[in-house]
Amino acid sequence: VLGLSWSHPKFGPLLASCGADCKVLVWRGPPLEEQKETGSNWCLVHVHEVGSEALGISFSPWEYGIQLAVARFDGRVSVWSLIDDPRIRASQQKQVIVWNRHATGDGAESLAEAPSVS
Repeated sequence: VLGLSWSHPKFGPLLASCGADCKVLVWRGPPLEEQKETGSNWCLVHVHEVGSEALGISFSPWEYGIQLAVARFDGRVSVWSLIDDPRIRASQQKQVIVWNRHATGDGAESLAEAPSVS
């Protein structure tokens, strides 16, 4: 595992991981109330092959819904928009943008609101 990111609590307990296996995994945990009663039962709800080693991962701020940025070893950054659905089915996942990043590579990314310049 080369990267981990928690979603905003508004979307429930979602954890995204990425690594050298060229995959992004999205995990869903039980609601906090159930965790206290049954222990931690996390389940894998989404797997996406990115085509290159995934170096870092980050969820966007909650205002933008469930979006996920992934920095890849091949020099690209991918951003996915996931439908706000508790089950996050793979068929609902949509890649929205891919662009080249620094030629020398980077292993970190962050999604944040950019203020407008007036």
